[in-house]
Amino acid sequence: MYANFTKMYAHQKLILDKRRPKKEKLYPVKIRITHQRIQKYYAIGIDLSEIDFDRINKNSVRKELRSAKKKILLFQSRVQNLIDSIEDFSFWNLKINL
Repeated sequence: MYANFTKMYAHQKLILDKRRPKKEKLYPVKIRITHQRIQKYYAIGIDLSEIDFDRINKNSVRKELRSAKKKILLFQSRVQNLIDSIEDFSFWNLKINL
């Protein structure tokens, strides 16, 4: 009877894709975007070990991981800005703008 007019938001989460290991037990870091229960993964271009990925998620980061964390944070903020700016969100619109 009643229509639900709430805006459907897309959410992002940083993940370590362990499905396909690379050399020396490194895994690609990706951003998972979920919208209406559909998930899409976007690679950032960084490969990390499980230990380094856990270290990056903490507040204090060692010197050699600071540039990776900075790149991840920039990519996340860019994706969030795109999600916020797209009025009628679709993965197609997001892919074009990335």
